[in-house]
Amino acid sequence: VNLRLFPPVSLRTYLLASLLWIRVSWNHRIWLLELFQRLE
Repeated sequence: VNLRLFPPVSLRTYLLASLLWIRVSWNHRIWLLELFQRLE
């Protein structure tokens, strides 16, 4: 697949993937903080 043919689609997909990864990592971080608070 040549990325030069589809710059907007690949860029849009990359942005959506990064936003999804940030959201998942943020939720996981909050879950870890709640777990540590329960252990204390």
